[in-house]
Amino acid sequence: MSRRAPCRDEADGNETGGVVAAIRAANRAGRYVANHAANRVGSRADAMRGSSGNYAPAAVLNVSEIFASLQGEGPFMGQPAVFVRLAGCVPPFCPWCDTPHALGGGTPMTPRDVAREVAAHPHGLVVITGGEPFLQWRTGLSELAGLLEDAGRRVQYETSAKAGIPEACGGYVVCSPKFLPAPPLWDENLKRADAFKFVVDDDIAPVLDFLEAGRAHRDIAPGAVWLMPKGATREEQMTRMERVWEWCVRYGFNFSPRLHVLTYGARRGV
Repeated sequence: MSRRAPCRDEADGNETGGVVAAIRAANRAGRYVANHAANRVGSRADAMRGSSGNYAPAAVLNVSEIFASLQGEGPFMGQPAVFVRLAGCVPPFCPWCDTPHALGGGTPMTPRDVAREVAAHPHGLVVITGGEPFLQWRTGLSELAGLLEDAGRRVQYETSAKAGIPEACGGYVVCSPKFLPAPPLWDENLKRADAFKFVVDDDIAPVLDFLEAGRAHRDIAPGAVWLMPKGATREEQMTRMERVWEWCVRYGFNFSPRLHVLTYGARRGV
């Protein structure tokens, strides 16, 4: 059986609705584990050692999909990239999640298997996303980061920061905070983010409140903020785009549409 992570061209018709319903049910049940202590992340060397100080068994990553495309959003928008989407996330999950297939499951692959798949594509930028990729920092992502660095690839991470941000990840970290019932994100981990990307619907207040609340810990410059219209379809994107554009002009933020959604709609692997 091939170890290649699955990469379907189109989302299953009923997949999103069913999974999102399950997400909402799980969140209502309150199944949330605080992660500031449980999911603390460390150095690349720590990730390779077991609790006794001995080196741990061979690392394995749960991979949702690997594909080549253009980065559709954020600071690297429009650039050719290889996407490595890792499976698994930190509840509570977003009711609007547009990648429900990455909340669990995945294909087991060693970091070297993943690096070989990445090497089959010429693009210098590798986007590691999820789910929540840093959940797997200690179980394989740290090793993959080293392999990609040795191969001369640039790495961009997409994270919510709910599992922490490793001090030694070495890549460009784009943090996309989610406004959900969860512990505050303001700690030493969030200071390691290079840019912040916010999904916005019809209200800019949560973004402004977040930035103001964090001012005592880190003053985030407007140039490090990207606003992205909420929407998994072209129609949803277009409905909110003008409003989000005007907020970016007013506050000096960067604007980021979701180019892959505007181009392909709900298709996957593009």
